[in-house]
Amino acid sequence: ELAFDTALASRHDRHALRIAGGMTFLLGVKRREPTEAHRWARHAEALLARLGNDDAQRMRLVSNWASVYALAGDDEQAQALYDEALALARAVDESSIIGTLLNNIGAFHAERRRPELAQRYLEEAVARQEDLLGPDHPGVLRTRANLGVIAVMQGHYLEGRRILETVLPRQQAALGIDHPEIAVTLEGLATALTRLGELEKAREARERVLEIRLRVHGPHSRPVLSAEANIQNLLISEGRKAEAYERGVQLLAVLEAGENVDPRVRVQVLENLAVSRMDVDPTEALQRANEALELYRSVNGGERDEAGLMLTVGRAHEELGDRKRALASFEEILRRSPSPVEPWVRVRAAFGQARLTHATDPVAALTLARQAIEQARAVVELDRETQKAVHEIEEWLREHP
Repeated sequence: ELAFDTALASRHDRHALRIAGGMTFLLGVKRREPTEAHRWARHAEALLARLGNDDAQRMRLVSNWASVYALAGDDEQAQALYDEALALARAVDESSIIGTLLNNIGAFHAERRRPELAQRYLEEAVARQEDLLGPDHPGVLRTRANLGVIAVMQGHYLEGRRILETVLPRQQAALGIDHPEIAVTLEGLATALTRLGELEKAREARERVLEIRLRVHGPHSRPVLSAEANIQNLLISEGRKAEAYERGVQLLAVLEAGENVDPRVRVQVLENLAVSRMDVDPTEALQRANEALELYRSVNGGERDEAGLMLTVGRAHEELGDRKRALASFEEILRRSPSPVEPWVRVRAAFGQARLTHATDPVAALTLARQAIEQARAVVELDRETQKAVHEIEEWLREHP
């Protein structure tokens, strides 16, 4: 702020523009304060107009602004600004900026559950960055970590784990063990470990993420709340549903009292509450799941997570004895293209359809159950959730010969 005031007082507009752009990024991305970030972005826009809308300067400002909108949950505006920034970067041939932008856009699509699109941006980013900066530059390592996260999202858990475990010590050497980017890598690694059934190691990684983010961002910040929601999810995987529910209720109270909270974190907490409550109070589970699904559809239209939410809604209807609505949820999941839907979600939807069909058409039900097992075994890497589903279906088939 002092530098900005000094630059204005000395009529050093170009320097004032650089500072305003940096403040936009610092406040909007690092500190998660979008209102203040927008104020500084308006200062930058005014200075840019006075300087004549130089493409290189505009590219930096638009890139920062895109990241602010992305973190604030305004995906449409973020996408438009990222596209503009990348076009400007290619036009002025700013190689270093292009690599960073491609990584940011890839990460943006990854968070929106568009892994194939994210991978295209990230692969171009790492090729450009490595040529320019070398293999151990923090920017290159960040992009490689993002590629590891993408591998996990695509169901390549062993490959994702390998990439992330290779990147992690190099990042720690370059950045220190408490850097925020270490938490991002650990979060992806924890997901891979959970999918592979290594829950103790996953817990170590999740708790380390929370520790780093508490130190960097402070309590009740968006990154900390996201880390808390992931631990809540891990508790469910560990079979500790009562603890998961208690933690979720506390988290939801914090979310409802906070400002500028990412709605996707709320979706995750609500879904975890629904799953943890399913066996105890299916009415509450249905209410939480429907709320999560409605909120998810209002902020993010991706089919991958929506299918998981629909599965939870269907299970709650089944627990409540509403066969028609439960069957409708399961059938809707199975009508969707297999690629965006996680394998375990499809397998459980097919199993649900089989259970609900058995009373009226037992032959068709048994066929559906066997097809669900065949679908699961066709998956290249059978994750923990899919394996659990297969065991349950096999047990059900033994009980319904």
